Amino acid sequence: MYKHGFVTRDQIPADLSPETDESPDLAFTLLADMSLPLRPLDEVAIEMICNAMATGHGLVHRRRTFQRRYDRVNAAILDAARQELAAADPLRVYDVAVSNGISSVEFFETLAEEFNPDFFGMDYLDSITVVEGPGGWRIVFDNHGRALQAVGGRFVIPLATRVAWRYPVNRILRMWLKRTALPHAAARLGKAGQGVEGVRVRRHDVFHPRAHELAARDPRFRLGFGDMYCPIPRRFDLIRAMSVFSNLDDLRIARAIMAMCSSLEDGGLCVVGRNPGRHSDETPTTIFRREGHILVPIVDLMGGAEQRGIIIGIDLGA
Repeated sequence: MYKHGFVTRDQIPADLSPETDESPDLAFTLLADMSLPLRPLDEVAIEMICNAMATGHGLVHRRRTFQRRYDRVNAAILDAARQELAAADPLRVYDVAVSNGISSVEFFETLAEEFNPDFFGMDYLDSITVVEGPGGWRIVFDNHGRALQAVGGRFVIPLATRVAWRYPVNRILRMWLKRTALPHAAARLGKAGQGVEGVRVRRHDVFHPRAHELAARDPRFRLGFGDMYCPIPRRFDLIRAMSVFSNLDDLRIARAIMAMCSSLEDGGLCVVGRNPGRHSDETPTTIFRREGHILVPIVDLMGGAEQRGIIIGIDLGA
């Protein structure tokens, strides 16, 4: 079942629901507490840990990207596109902050039922590099050279965020690693595949296998690096930004919306919404239409996006 190598069956926690257990797109962060009996992780599972961006909390933290989580939203977008973008051929689509890309695959497949989508999905974290030194610690870096976490034995120590005071052992290890293993590993970045003084450096893509398979057979579907705060020199008919703005302040939301929508055609659609919970299919979402320098809400699902009030007040021409 886990043929893609994200985890092996004996590493699946017992509390996973059947529908989640069926999904191979799991990336685990195991933040070890001294009392937690962890089984050894296979190499791929350790390398994929970074996709969960360790938070500093104790015990086990999991980040799951559920398949089919946006089915209702995608159906509503398809209906709005029929009415607003029927003449678009191709339908130029920009999917923002796509994580491992599994939801982008489903979005593309939905649109392709009735349109000819020219699809670009981006994420700021599109690859990771793992540096394993003589001491046995694996240091995980993002694609910009920022150290995310260190993996060794029963410990996964966050390096990009703080460790809570209630985990004194982890705090001590973090300080020690930042003074010893981290500088040693950082000096060897960019040497993937080379054996340097007993050090292994490996670079890994973090997109889901289904996303790679779709991109390989259909050139209309592409995923890659992107920064939502930076405009890109392309034009789009449809932009989707799901689960992007929940932890941002108003100024950052406005900055991102202005950058993204600088590429949106007048009359194009911008979709903003939130990730549903594990036991809920509620996805508060708003579909906006660009009218000159403003975004006008035309569809609200489940009460609309939490950022709706902020977005309608943004002047795209400012």
